[in-house]
Amino acid sequence: EDTHSAYKCPLTVPDLHTFQLRTPSASSTAIPSVESFSYGGTKGPNDLLYRTLVGKTCDPKRLRKMALHLGDPEYSLSMFFEDACTTFPELELFTVVQNLATSSGLSGEVEYQRTIGALFAVYWLARLEIDGKEGFCYGCDRDWLSHTAAPAGEAKTLRTKRRAFHHDMKWVYFEKVFKDAIEDKVERLEAMLCLTAFHDIMKMPPLCPEVLDETGSYEGYAVGSIINDHDLALAYVLEFYPELLPSYMILPKASQELILFSQGKLHFNHGWFVQAEAPPGPMLSKFREALCHSSGADLAFYFLHWLTDLSGAEGRPLAGAEKFVLLFPRSVLLAFLWSIPFLQQLTTHTETEVFERYLVARYQEALPTEAMPIGQETVAILRLIVMAQDGCGSVLGAFYKLPSNMQGVLIEELARTGLPHQQYKFSPQFGGPAMFVYYGPALLQSCSREEEMEEALRFLAAVYYAARQLWPIADDAADSFVTLEAGWVKANAANIVSKKIDLNGQLIIVERRSANEGVVRGATGAVCNGLMTSNCAFRAVDVNTPWLMAMGANRSDFCVGDD
Repeated sequence: EDTHSAYKCPLTVPDLHTFQLRTPSASSTAIPSVESFSYGGTKGPNDLLYRTLVGKTCDPKRLRKMALHLGDPEYSLSMFFEDACTTFPELELFTVVQNLATSSGLSGEVEYQRTIGALFAVYWLARLEIDGKEGFCYGCDRDWLSHTAAPAGEAKTLRTKRRAFHHDMKWVYFEKVFKDAIEDKVERLEAMLCLTAFHDIMKMPPLCPEVLDETGSYEGYAVGSIINDHDLALAYVLEFYPELLPSYMILPKASQELILFSQGKLHFNHGWFVQAEAPPGPMLSKFREALCHSSGADLAFYFLHWLTDLSGAEGRPLAGAEKFVLLFPRSVLLAFLWSIPFLQQLTTHTETEVFERYLVARYQEALPTEAMPIGQETVAILRLIVMAQDGCGSVLGAFYKLPSNMQGVLIEELARTGLPHQQYKFSPQFGGPAMFVYYGPALLQSCSREEEMEEALRFLAAVYYAARQLWPIADDAADSFVTLEAGWVKANAANIVSKKIDLNGQLIIVERRSANEGVVRGATGAVCNGLMTSNCAFRAVDVNTPWLMAMGANRSDFCVGDD
């Protein structure tokens, strides 16, 4: 029987100046630089990966001990760290190439620290009722004990943030995600620990696999090409060459399939959903397809991995989950956590049904004393409320002050689903393509007054109107969508809504780049002339000149409120 005496290990003293830990010793297979590496070899898709881990094993008994005792008050963070270093040979891969910048732009050593930070997040979330909340918020001291308050030597603003997160965070959301993901099954917790240990190894470019003849092309990568997308690279190895990763090989088949699900491309942008940025078609259809052979618990596992991964992103594992505690807007984090149960409904409901339920619930939470508008404008208002986040209180007043034609544009465009045979219950619209303004929420979130929100909505309506001239409505295009990339709008949002933007002779245009992509940007006369010479379609975004809907019919039935 396992006892705490088995935890005895050499104690590493934390470095409380950098809040980092020792990195693994360079492997005997390490190469001095990326220039000295070639992909040639006969040991699967990557010879260096094979040579580094050949003969290495993951001890299943130690892994089981880690999982069983995460909730044990006597199982300290230092014991957990030493167990992790001993259990997961894949951690050595972060030092396999010296002086290497990874695909994230960071060094292998920093990526190692981020991985340890993610493992520590698993440890803390597994013991929220013991010392996990304190470790997550405050980090640990020289004796590896979680601080019970913000460290005294830290700047006052940071200490205040740590205290506020500890006191105000709705920890029940973390608890629910963890419980739903693990289901009190030790095998699922083991899978989470293993995935966390090796999930970022393919950020090391020399470890990325080559697509071999025996597997055929993979997710758009042709035979002979190198998979540089670190998630897909790992998924390729897990799917076809699992023997290369010892910590994966020892897991039962169900756990391996769970990890594969979480590492495969789910084609999901969580930010789009949380901020109601996109229609349900482009946002949820491929995601729902990926869920067809999984469960709500598997989706919770995916989100738990996302949480722990981001928790360690600052690369200072001993300082707590700084990314969330100090840097991430708490309202956004809560929105992410709050949205997960709705996404789990995708296994039993359509994309549009799930999204509409989410919109209604967010409205009721954001404006509990305001009756929800029921009519043709319902979905537009619901999406705008969610897009505005903390500025949602000014949306209703601003929307009803808009000219009726601008209201009509927003009513139509924000209620297209991008899915054939699916319409919103409250505001059904037909035809397509559906469109969405990438970074549209940033425009609304830059508003501090109702007057600014009105200007933001006028601008958004003008963008949609200009774009619709480039992508006219067609009945047979209901299953298509157009992404309008608006990084320029995000960068100039504050000046747009305050009417202080200096265009310096430029026009704001929507440019058609392809059948499914456009861009909103500033353009000089010379640029516009060049676009015309090249037969590149574009339209000016005109907020001030009165304009009418140019889709054929009289649109007065879409007018809501006074002009």
